[in-house]
Amino acid sequence: MSYKLIKKIDNCLEVLEKAKNTVKAFVFDFDGTLKSSAEPECNPIELIEKILAAGKNVGIVTASGASALMGLGKQMKNGYLGIANGTALYKIDDRGLTEIYKYPVKTEDISVILDAWKKVIKENDIKETDLVEKGLNTFREFFVKDWGEYIPKNMIDMAKEYNGRCFVENMKITLVMPKKEVFSQEKFVALMQMELDKSFGTGKYIIDMGDTTFAHVTIFPGMVPKLSALKRIQKELGLRDDEITTFGDMPNGNDKGLLIDSKLPYTFTNKFVE
Repeated sequence: MSYKLIKKIDNCLEVLEKAKNTVKAFVFDFDGTLKSSAEPECNPIELIEKILAAGKNVGIVTASGASALMGLGKQMKNGYLGIANGTALYKIDDRGLTEIYKYPVKTEDISVILDAWKKVIKENDIKETDLVEKGLNTFREFFVKDWGEYIPKNMIDMAKEYNGRCFVENMKITLVMPKKEVFSQEKFVALMQMELDKSFGTGKYIIDMGDTTFAHVTIFPGMVPKLSALKRIQKELGLRDDEITTFGDMPNGNDKGLLIDSKLPYTFTNKFVE
């Protein structure tokens, strides 16, 4: 083991020891952080309950939208749940979910967002076969799922014609990413942001990578959405910066607000970054 690696481990352990003495709340990204498809035996709810039992607070801020409300929203007994990258935030307690705020995509803007996406796809000759298959299959399964009151049928119908390349719901529009080996995912996101800015003006909608499969278009609530949720959770709990810590797997994607822009003293990622 190299000296540099040993030094990094020692520094990390030192930071962890300091954090143990001050941290009162943990705010997590979900997919790719607390839960991974590579670890089917992992039970994030069990971890959340252990944290709560230790007298600490928990917040989850995830890119998922309606699916998070149907899953985590019913499984969590206490804490905070931010969905669609934090553009909606809920407090969970004995009464169930209580909405703190919500910034849905405007219905009249959906077709404009989809037109911007179609323009990027066409101008860069990105075909359906160039997209990540996992994303296509996920959305095709979504079309036969019963979403009940969580997603209006007309929104699901708007996405059906695209055969799994995108999915539309109240809080976000999700796009299946091109395969990395076919087209730069970073370039795709940058081009989409340019088109969104052209269509709506700067600062109304934002697109973020959730992972290497999906990118999410949401309202821009004055700051990076996950940072907005984090700051509200911190305010609700009345905590200092050194009393709250965050975890995420996309420091250069949709977790940037949690991990970098937050400027908290204790933030952690399971993503290897050069």
